[in-house]
Amino acid sequence: MKPDIQTILKILSFKGHHQYGQEPISQLEHALQCATLAELARASNELIVASLFHDFGHLIHDLGEDAANKGIDDHHEYRSIKYLKHLEIVCKGNIKRR
Repeated sequence: MKPDIQTILKILSFKGHHQYGQEPISQLEHALQCATLAELARASNELIVASLFHDFGHLIHDLGEDAANKGIDDHHEYRSIKYLKHLEIVCKGNIKRR
């Protein structure tokens, strides 16, 4: 599977409204906060993209929004590999800095 960036962004957009664990923010808000902090720290494009998608695996399982609360390890760090492994090619030089 090699989904394009538009598919990945759609998943983030459609499923990002789920709550981020027990925090008072959504998955999307958490992702954007992390990417923004990386950008403000003048991190590389790759690190900014990695910050944005580091929890993407939480959005692509069918274990329910509260899997972690039920003690289920969703293995999010592995679930996202098939979606994100090709992004290095996509992100190089394509992030416009403020």
